[in-house]
Amino acid sequence: MSYDLEALDGLLFLKQPLSITLPNGHKALVNQYEKLYLSENVVLDPVLLVPHFKYNLISINSLTKQLHCEVVFTEGLCVLQGLSLKRLVAVGKEAHGLYILDRQLVKQVKLLQGVAAISLLLIKVMFHVIMLLKVWIPLFGIEE
Repeated sequence: MSYDLEALDGLLFLKQPLSITLPNGHKALVNQYEKLYLSENVVLDPVLLVPHFKYNLISINSLTKQLHCEVVFTEGLCVLQGLSLKRLVAVGKEAHGLYILDRQLVKQVKLLQGVAAISLLLIKVMFHVIMLLKVWIPLFGIEE
């Protein structure tokens, strides 16, 4: 569910309005839906437009099925990561009992993941060079 008309891309109308119950117990009629872009790689579809509600609520069940990811909750964070490569999909910070998507934190973590991947690659290359030298040194009669 989203309250933010700007966040939704090209609204469509439902064939019949839906009556939904909000977390506060109030009922609302919903008659529009569309895709919601949480980031350039994270798209949820369909998302109902609930104009008089002030939060975007995401079904964890729908989220994990659509994005093929797992969700990990901690005391202060909610982390979405891909199942196969454990790549970071999204991060939310806890605020007043809700987890708010933090796009800046996602960018910072992805940058650190990239640096870590390059470091790991360099370590692997250095390991192979050392192994090759251990084989070549005796072949050429060079002492260590």
